[in-house]
Amino acid sequence: MSSGPGTPVADEWMQIARKDWRRAERSLRDRDSEAAGFFLQQSLEKYLKAFLLKHDWNLRKIHELDALLDEASKCQKDLETYRDLCERVSGYYIAERYPPLSALELSSADIRKDLKEAREFVKLMFPREKLPVLRGGRGLKQGKGGSRPGLSAFQRLREKEMVAGGTGIQCLGSRLA
Repeated sequence: MSSGPGTPVADEWMQIARKDWRRAERSLRDRDSEAAGFFLQQSLEKYLKAFLLKHDWNLRKIHELDALLDEASKCQKDLETYRDLCERVSGYYIAERYPPLSALELSSADIRKDLKEAREFVKLMFPREKLPVLRGGRGLKQGKGGSRPGLSAFQRLREKEMVAGGTGIQCLGSRLA
């Protein structure tokens, strides 16, 4: 890992990433799966930017986890194994921010599963990073009745996008037309 000029700035990004991680877990405990998904996306975005900054990347305004992962995997190829996670969690950002998709029903099980995988992802980028382990389902919301069993939240998001038609929203790239 580089200790070049981007390191102090990267440390600041990691502090904010930790704060968003705690917000994600707190939102999950407060039975707000949508907010938990949003803060998980925010946390991973900042961890990826911190990782890239430690590798002398020039900071850019970008929110797409898969695009950040493209850059990060050039520095550490095994990060690529978390592409599916990055694509799913990018969908949470869109679902929380844009009305046609805000009705996406994220379950606490979806978020807990993604938090667990995200912890492994962060540990791969920052082996010394200590992230709290979310305690089992105490006070956490289970899936809403309208959820379709067997579909991940990201798949439900993509399905809603197709039903919404010409909204101009692309889930995978989290871009608006």
